[in-house]
Amino acid sequence: MVPDRSAHTLLSPEAIADTYWQLYQQNNTAWTLEIDLRPAVEEF
Repeated sequence: MVPDRSAHTLLSPEAIADTYWQLYQQNNTAWTLEIDLRPAVEEF
């Protein structure tokens, strides 16, 4: 959607999949219902 954007400013599909897998495997004594995925270069 943004052809001139650098690859390091985007989320990689592998990173998204890894994060969702970690969410799926979370311990039931310390868990979350949601996670925000953002590129490291994004300002909050």
